[in-house]
Amino acid sequence: MVSKVAKGKYKGYFPIIWLILCLFVSLLVFYIIQSLVALEWPIVRLFASLGLVDVFGKTSILGTTVIIDSQCSGFFSIFVYLALIFSPITILSFKRKLSAFFVGFILLYIANILRLFLIFWFADYFGLDTMHIFGWFLMSVLILGLWYYYNFKNSKCKSLKK
Repeated sequence: MVSKVAKGKYKGYFPIIWLILCLFVSLLVFYIIQSLVALEWPIVRLFASLGLVDVFGKTSILGTTVIIDSQCSGFFSIFVYLALIFSPITILSFKRKLSAFFVGFILLYIANILRLFLIFWFADYFGLDTMHIFGWFLMSVLILGLWYYYNFKNSKCKSLKK
């Protein structure tokens, strides 16, 4: 008996399954690297030098203790972007995927710092939770925008430009 996958009935689902698998693997790599590399410390130092947090990355906003920790480093956004760029739904060559990832890495790290500034500056007006959710919404739009730009707008694939 031949399975439905072997007949090709579910062949179109492979890129979606591969994307989900890439996301899970990237999350595993994310937690391993996050425990080894502390990208949040330059952010903590920057915010401490501006007087927004203490030297440990801690402050109080609207009576809520806020701590800049490893989750605030932007690694999660970067690894979601990594999974998206290296998934089969991205039609770039491996070399172009690498360059798209490194440019995206830098842009997402800088955008994450700006996201944190938005949270600190506008939390008093709109609320901490609202600004936190809004910041993640903006990061998601940036991730998808970068992927769309590299995959479709900046792609040299002739089959997409018909």
